[in-house]
Amino acid sequence: MGDGTWRFHLRDGVSFSDFSTLDAGDIVHTIERALSRYLTCEIGAKYFGGMTLTPTVVHDLTIDIKSQPAQPNLPLLMPTLTVVPAETPIELTREPVGTGPCVLSEWNVGQSIVLDHRDDYWGAQPAVTKAT
Repeated sequence: MGDGTWRFHLRDGVSFSDFSTLDAGDIVHTIERALSRYLTCEIGAKYFGGMTLTPTVVHDLTIDIKSQPAQPNLPLLMPTLTVVPAETPIELTREPVGTGPCVLSEWNVGQSIVLDHRDDYWGAQPAVTKAT
């Protein structure tokens, strides 16, 4: 689009593991959360450090993101973000909600996690139904 602005079109029909539907407002929150000074996020510093991102909702499934300075590789950086619903707190959460094929069913901090397959996953079904 020029001036450091990229337009992203979201896939229709994507849902989170809490059954809510992904929309552009979730992407705005995801960006603000990842770059927030209230959340220590390696992704924010590692991939987005030194830039300012200004997301603007165009439509439920369309978002414009302006970067200062302009980032020609912004589309390659966006998949590094963990997309979360707009209701997710800025602080670290121990009950994550995501759009992926698995849901966190158990978390023993510093020891292990258990991921279970989501029957309602919007994409291709994974070959693995449980991972520890």
